[in-house]
Amino acid sequence: MRPYRGIGGEAAMRGVALCIGAALALGIMLLFAQAEEQFRLHRQEVRDVSYPLVTAGRGYYGAGAGKPDLLKGGPKDAAEALEYYSIPLQGRAVLFALEWGRRPRLWADTDGDRDLSDEQAYEGRAVARQGEGFLRRLGRALRRSDPEEVGFGPLSLSFQGGPATEVAVQVRELSRGHPSLMARPAALRAGTVKFGARSCAVALVDLTLDGRYDGYFTSGWGYGSDRLAIDLDGDGQFAPGYPASREVMPLPHMLAVEGRYYSLQPAADGFSLRVAEVTPEFGTLDVGAAGAQLALLSDSGYHELAAAGAPWKLPAGRYSAVSVVLRQKDQKGGEWALSCYGQTGKLQDFSIKPGEPTVIEVGPPLLGVVELDQAPGEVTLGYSLQGRADEVYAAGAFRDEEQQPPPGFKILDEGGKALESGSFEYG
Repeated sequence: MRPYRGIGGEAAMRGVALCIGAALALGIMLLFAQAEEQFRLHRQEVRDVSYPLVTAGRGYYGAGAGKPDLLKGGPKDAAEALEYYSIPLQGRAVLFALEWGRRPRLWADTDGDRDLSDEQAYEGRAVARQGEGFLRRLGRALRRSDPEEVGFGPLSLSFQGGPATEVAVQVRELSRGHPSLMARPAALRAGTVKFGARSCAVALVDLTLDGRYDGYFTSGWGYGSDRLAIDLDGDGQFAPGYPASREVMPLPHMLAVEGRYYSLQPAADGFSLRVAEVTPEFGTLDVGAAGAQLALLSDSGYHELAAAGAPWKLPAGRYSAVSVVLRQKDQKGGEWALSCYGQTGKLQDFSIKPGEPTVIEVGPPLLGVVELDQAPGEVTLGYSLQGRADEVYAAGAFRDEEQQPPPGFKILDEGGKALESGSFEYG
């Protein structure tokens, strides 16, 4: 999908400004703005629920138990029994009511008064499954013989004069009579932005569903932040990644394009983006393990760190490691790899300070960790490896990109007698 083809961006203001002493993120970046431009962005509706820019903003919710106690009035023209849902939007619990019949309809408390009697009904539309044509989709909708997916919206919600949040809602019947509601961003802002002499397609997503597009990266995997997408390679697409990639990431304060850094200042409504070339201050990161590769999220964008560059020079700021990969060759020249994904320990939230080294040692010696999960008549053992920064590696190793057999285990009694033995299983 190429959502921004044909969408132009232009400089709405040209000027030269000197900005000394601007603090970004934690106040530890000293940036010197050399030139600033403002670019217009445009609203673009997102109809594909699987579109990579909005998938991280999806939230799934089950129905509550009966009618909410604080409900002042229900939909006036509802013909069938209703399911009620509460979805967190703009810092409050927003009430939804679903009529799950042959003509599904949805009501939303768009003004936050806990009264649905004055709200309009949104008619549902069948959502196509991958590779499914119109006639098959129509037949499935009429038969209601298997789980259905129905879409509503976009809905616009605004409370007490605040910004409007555009939400699309999709309902799926996971089991007969038990529909689950999913909410996601219904639109994004898109346009073309110049970084020096380079023009790039850019998109902003209100991933936090608070009606604003200026929620910067703070920590972790960036789920509490809005999203930036930028077509750096000019192929007409935003290359996705989970939870991020070099082209799709939590909104950073600044970003490197062709070796130069630029500050990013989106308007709250997302319809403009100010860009200024800046000079960040740098520090270094050393993980004390030869062959370690890292992927980091930060307020200076997404960073992939190759082992050959260690210790790495990085802009001062806040960081969170998405993954750590350890690589080492054996005597026969085969390359072994262990991967840590998500559970990155002390690398989950750390800072790089200007002009200073940051040392967080990872990797060996590794500690084997056995996890015990008991259920009636069953005991499940899990196994992982823990590094020096408390990062957790999957126990399955790869050699020359091929996964090796899982490790074995032996259970002993107090006297050292073997009671059981076997091998772990992947998955």
